[in-house]
Amino acid sequence: MKFTRHQSSDAGIRRLRPDFCHSSFEHLVPSWKAELPQVQVQGFICIDRPSERGEFLDTWMVAHREPYVAVPEDPQRATALQPTGGTTGPSKGALHSHRSLEMTLISIFNMLKIDLGSRILAVAPLTHVAAMITFAGAARSACTVVVPGFDAQAVLATIKRERITHLFMPPTIVYALLAMPRVAMTDLSPLRCLAVGAAPIAPEKLKEAVRGFGPVIYEVYGQSECLFPVVAKQLEDYIRADGSFDEEAPRSAGRAVPYARVEIMDDDGKLLVPGEKGEIVVRSSMVMKGYYKKPEETVEVSGFGWHHTIDVRIKDARGLITIVDRKKDMIVSGRFNVFPSEIEAVLTRILPFWTAPSSACPMRNGVRR
Repeated sequence: MKFTRHQSSDAGIRRLRPDFCHSSFEHLVPSWKAELPQVQVQGFICIDRPSERGEFLDTWMVAHREPYVAVPEDPQRATALQPTGGTTGPSKGALHSHRSLEMTLISIFNMLKIDLGSRILAVAPLTHVAAMITFAGAARSACTVVVPGFDAQAVLATIKRERITHLFMPPTIVYALLAMPRVAMTDLSPLRCLAVGAAPIAPEKLKEAVRGFGPVIYEVYGQSECLFPVVAKQLEDYIRADGSFDEEAPRSAGRAVPYARVEIMDDDGKLLVPGEKGEIVVRSSMVMKGYYKKPEETVEVSGFGWHHTIDVRIKDARGLITIVDRKKDMIVSGRFNVFPSEIEAVLTRILPFWTAPSSACPMRNGVRR
């Protein structure tokens, strides 16, 4: 409610339509009306059963059978406000245009092979940028199955029962499923694409996932500011023609997709050659128009005509891009700069950890260790 109140005041919202909600949200309707007096709360369409608060979806659909009439739109007009993850501070609103959303859908079609016969399982929250995979499914008239929350056994059962072909998961959910003995006994033959993103997957876990789910693992990289995927790793990037693993490729995030130019840049705006470490920058029609009501922050991430991701990376001669760390997470030790992700990668490789966060602490001489 606090977040909704902030949105309504900051964006000047005067009308709220809680359409197409699960029945678990119906108890919030009175509180919306009580705590947002300046906002007119209209409608409540319940998707799973009849509700005292509003219409049932099945009833609503009977009265809305007329064909949808599309009208011409300015491609550069703002159409969506995507909240950022808040990894570098308070969440900001990334303002996207019709063009950036359309190019994102095209990129997903191209890289993840979504078509009319696809059956998509929505595991990650639909408010997350990962929900773009379900938008792509809707644009191709594919079927989307939504689960209300993550339960490893329920997700496996749903994949089997609904014959799921596509899904997106963060690495932690992949690790949880791999830890279940039932994975090996579950029929996953319809699965064509398990897209992993939101954080890097450990190289050893990627190999384990291929053994557990089959050769269907895609790693995707993007941000709320440039959506996804702008970088993707496909099967042919990490498995050789003879079926063996390319030991270097699993550590990378993949290659730039066809509709994005992705380079590595130093602090002075110079594009670096393969093998040099710097910040990943992006040029693409998928990039946002800017941060909502934050012109200074917009300028900060738009230097030298590129979108700056704050991610430190290296690109090799093959075009594979490896995440080193977040630029703002780099630890200046007074000697060599330390990247926490390198420490974490070693820990997850030699110890039985799913994930291993590391950070610096100040010492008496002022050095961080």
